[in-house]
Amino acid sequence: MKKINKIKNLYKPTDINKLLRLGETSAEDLLKIGKAVGIDNIQVMWANDYDINSDKPSILNIGDSGIGSHWVAVYKGNYMDSFGLPPDSDIRGYKQLKYNKTQIQSISTGGCGSYSVLYLLYAINNDLDGFYAIFK
Repeated sequence: MKKINKIKNLYKPTDINKLLRLGETSAEDLLKIGKAVGIDNIQVMWANDYDINSDKPSILNIGDSGIGSHWVAVYKGNYMDSFGLPPDSDIRGYKQLKYNKTQIQSISTGGCGSYSVLYLLYAINNDLDGFYAIFK
């Protein structure tokens, strides 16, 4: 609980808005941002390379290898797509993942990578309700 309160204090609405306004992000950007906010074991990869049994906080690109199109997050069986879509079929074992249908990003805006980092920050601290509360 102490760590979750620390995160809530660290990420005031203005800080969250700064993070979410970053726009398009590369895999390298997401690794740096993740580590900067304390997600030391973050992994970023193509969706079809993801191991469903992984317990590492993960950001996956669900686009075609080499091109990329959209970042999503997975952590301990929970999947987050900022458009509120179900798990992508490019992920082996995707039917096993739990997900929330809440759309937190407009289809016409960028920033899905930043939403994914923020989701993981809350997920690793067992506060998914806190994550979704930001967008109510």
